[in-house]
Amino acid sequence: DGFAAVEEAADRAEGDDRPATWKALASMSDPRAVDFFRRRIGSGAELERRMAVDALACHRGTTAVVPLLIGRLDDEIPAVREAAARHLARIAGKDHGPDAAGWRAWWDREREAVEERERMRKE
Repeated sequence: DGFAAVEEAADRAEGDDRPATWKALASMSDPRAVDFFRRRIGSGAELERRMAVDALACHRGTTAVVPLLIGRLDDEIPAVREAAARHLARIAGKDHGPDAAGWRAWWDREREAVEERERMRKE
């Protein structure tokens, strides 16, 4: 299918093309893209982790993206933590700080409303 071709292209992209290709994949908002980025976030390469966090922020599936971003707030790489916090603040419209606990509490309060908005958008 078309998504598989785009995912394959994102996987093969190199150099300066990688960030743009990965963001294009995320912007398709296909749930399978989240799995692609979940795998990349778990890699040991700093650049790949950071690119995956930045690309995830382009995905419209907030209920899938937010928990992954919150999980990166504990990343050992400062640039990954900072990117996750920046994207979470944009999504939330408010900064709940660098601590994952504050973001988890926010997500516990907001998750149902976000899920409902996403459901309505699909209908």
